[in-house]
Amino acid sequence: MPYVELQVTSSFSFLRSGSQPDELMFQAKALGYDTIGLTDWNTVAGVIRAHLAAREAGLRLLPGCRLALRDGSILLAYPRNRAGWAGLCQLLTLGHHRGERDVFLLGWEDLVAAAPDLILILLPPEDLRVLPGHVQRLVALPGPQAGKEESRFLALTMLRQPGDLARLHALAAFSAAQGLACVVTGDVLYHDARRHVLQDVVTAIREGCTVDDLGHRRHVHADRHLKAPEDQARLFAAFPDALTNTRRIAEACRFSLDDLTYQYPTETERPGESAQDTLTRLVQAALPCRYPAGRPPEVETQIAHELRLIGSLSYAPYFLTVNTIVRHARSLGIVCQGRGSAANSAVCYVLGITSIDPVRSGLLFERFISAERQEPSDIDVDFESDRREEVIQWIYRHYGRHRAALCATVQCYQPKGALREVGKVLGLPEDLTGQLSKHIASSLADPDLCKARAADLGLNLKDRRLSLTFHLARQLLGFPRQLGTHPGGFVLTEDRLDELVPLMPTAMDGRQIIVWDKDDIDVLRFMKVDVLGLGMLGCLRRGFELLHTVYQTRMDLAAIPAEDPQTYRMIQKADTLGTFQIESRAQMSMLPRLKPRVFYDLVIEVAIVRPGPIQMGWTASMRHQCAMMRSEDHSEETARMKVTIIGLDIAKSVFQAHGTDASGKCLLKKKLGRSEVVSFFENLERCLVVLEACGTSHHWARVIRDTGHEVKLIPPEKVKPFVKRGKKNDAVDAAAICLAAIHPDTRFVPIKNREQQSLLSLHSTRTLLVKQQTMLVNALRALAAEFGLIVPLGNARLPELLAKIETSSNLPDALKQTTMLLFEQYGRLSESIEKLEGNIRTHAKQDEDARRLLTIPGIGPVTASLIVASVTDIGAFDTARHFAAWLGLVPRQHSSGGKTRMGRITKTGNREIRKMLVLGATSMLYRAQKWDSAAGVWLCKLLERRPGRLATVALANKLARIIWALLSRKEIYRPTGRSVATV
Repeated sequence: MPYVELQVTSSFSFLRSGSQPDELMFQAKALGYDTIGLTDWNTVAGVIRAHLAAREAGLRLLPGCRLALRDGSILLAYPRNRAGWAGLCQLLTLGHHRGERDVFLLGWEDLVAAAPDLILILLPPEDLRVLPGHVQRLVALPGPQAGKEESRFLALTMLRQPGDLARLHALAAFSAAQGLACVVTGDVLYHDARRHVLQDVVTAIREGCTVDDLGHRRHVHADRHLKAPEDQARLFAAFPDALTNTRRIAEACRFSLDDLTYQYPTETERPGESAQDTLTRLVQAALPCRYPAGRPPEVETQIAHELRLIGSLSYAPYFLTVNTIVRHARSLGIVCQGRGSAANSAVCYVLGITSIDPVRSGLLFERFISAERQEPSDIDVDFESDRREEVIQWIYRHYGRHRAALCATVQCYQPKGALREVGKVLGLPEDLTGQLSKHIASSLADPDLCKARAADLGLNLKDRRLSLTFHLARQLLGFPRQLGTHPGGFVLTEDRLDELVPLMPTAMDGRQIIVWDKDDIDVLRFMKVDVLGLGMLGCLRRGFELLHTVYQTRMDLAAIPAEDPQTYRMIQKADTLGTFQIESRAQMSMLPRLKPRVFYDLVIEVAIVRPGPIQMGWTASMRHQCAMMRSEDHSEETARMKVTIIGLDIAKSVFQAHGTDASGKCLLKKKLGRSEVVSFFENLERCLVVLEACGTSHHWARVIRDTGHEVKLIPPEKVKPFVKRGKKNDAVDAAAICLAAIHPDTRFVPIKNREQQSLLSLHSTRTLLVKQQTMLVNALRALAAEFGLIVPLGNARLPELLAKIETSSNLPDALKQTTMLLFEQYGRLSESIEKLEGNIRTHAKQDEDARRLLTIPGIGPVTASLIVASVTDIGAFDTARHFAAWLGLVPRQHSSGGKTRMGRITKTGNREIRKMLVLGATSMLYRAQKWDSAAGVWLCKLLERRPGRLATVALANKLARIIWALLSRKEIYRPTGRSVATV
């Protein structure tokens, strides 16, 4: 279908749309679109959210904008390339910086510079008498070079008004007379037709009136939802060229947000010196200041390690930027201190960005920067709160306002605000909306609890407006309300920042922000420097001044004596009122129990008194870990009669054993060579041995079990929370395995026998060969496409491509030889895959449980065999939901403020089985209408309410529950109607 929707408004137009960007993207995919545009009013604030959703849905997003000009003209602007995006961002920056905040002013004359790289679509005004003037200004704008595709269009949109078709024909005729092409647009405001009520509500909120008083400001029809491409083609069948132009515009717009490249500011001080060399030089020069008595060897080693990692990730300019800001602040006498994970960096400590020696404190640098995570580094620096504005204004002056701006914060509707706003526009009394906001807001996300609390308040739930208030407020949750200013997250660039993202002024004079928040810029890997304020630093500065005045002692944060006993005695008594970070009631209640004696004890204490660890039940275990790490009794002789559990960390050659008694006290720490493992456990009294599940752990579990011990395998994700922060070695990992094993919520992994591992090797090899086959086919098609040879998708059409290559007379011999080699390799891979699948089918036919699974629609031999090989004991899962959770097919839960929200599936379980179930569900989805059974009826009804992708995952979840039921009850699947064939 050639149609592409080019006029879509999302919630980031701020109270002009009834749908979020992700809702629009997923609905577009479900309706059959492969490309869609986004054009919010005078902003691109929502394009990154849409970009992520489109990527997940498998769509191509065209980032654009709807520009409202001063004379009333409205244009849809789409960048054709990277230069077009830069021009669009500068136009939006110019429009926002004129006049007062939240006022956008832009004229036709402002479009001249950016117009050659933009595709502009003029939306016809309500009064068509002014249309000729608008068209004349549009045509007068400079366009692309001669011979290039058209870039100026007039939109044809169905308004659902009397004489609509005549109006469209008149517009088309006028456009043709002016030499201007037409293009069809849908003017989409929401993704589903049922959102038209919410659309009226947000319109009333924007206009500051009730829904009853909206009048002509209400949209005249409820047909502004996203329609299927074939529906648009039917509505505009009289304008085939205008329909085709949507696809032509999409093909002409080659820009993607993935094309944006962030560049650090250049902070090098010497010509020809790289940022990495500059950072190395500054660190070496500052080392004597931090270590006047000499550089300890471990510091030298840590500095070299950090510099290598910083260089490999090209983060040196970022460190130099932070160093520049900190040095300037200190030159003004402003006390500042880096906080958070940056305190784990010896480089930051040496440069003076932080004041805690991470080497002395045993802190782990990889918690700050890790090559595996590939996350942008983030250094938060606190400045005296009453002098922070001096630093902020210096940053603007030093880097220039065209290169520096703060991040935005997208302020969204929360339950209290949503209930107040919706209740107000629906005409509820103010005292009632106040009661709803006070007593019911916390339960808004739970309809049943919400009704119960409303009944307790004596509210009449049969009242239409009251029930509609709850329903619409629930839909409004999470909608953007306005853009705020981040407390101090600066984005700094080498080139013009306003060519990457639009800038806009803030309510506070002298500041400006970008239109994206910190989560958005993380997606594009922009770096930000957090310039934060902390009042306690001002207190410390005054304390230092007092020391100098009274005792003639100069001191700074780094010079404060470490591990002062009197200070820790005060902390152990919870006498910490006014002490930053450990002054809350929760912290003060933990201090007497944990009794911190050194700085790292405080690190652990602050880490565990947080909502996450407390809700997960880790607090007691982490206190227990502190006690274990201090144990002095590691005697192997006394341990042999007392050890009840051993955590064994396995490696290539040297294993680490950590043994504890029943109370958790550490009694044994021992390194074992591979040849010593069997004899060690043979001479040890029977106990529980726990290993972290990995590729080789099943072998060692069988070996150790043969020596008479009980052996269990634990998932790696269950061990990670118990690893001691600040250290990472085999001994710490073995201790963490012990701690995880005694946690009551830990679920263990069944030990596989040799036959199961052998069968799983068939599946893993097949998966590998299928990936190689896919890569080979893609490479083959790409080579042929370079010479204009294309066949429809599907491996079954490859012989056609081979025939075209063989019969083509104008192809180079080198290409023919290359493609023949690829075809031969493809044939060998196909034969190998077929052989492996033959072995898998044989197993599926011979195994009793696999034969049961084959009776389920959507389950083929490969899936059945894989499940049987992977699931050794279905009884280990208490319910079908537990089994689905193990596969990663249950929704992720988010709790906040006493309410639970369900998100996307966890994807944390068995990846291969989950993938096979989703593939089987997808094949069933395409034949849902032909599936005459109760499950088929359920699936058809689900497709009416949910997008196809969500329905596929829901069906995969249902298949997992059926699998659990059949394996648990030793039954076969008995459909109530005609089943579908499996593939």
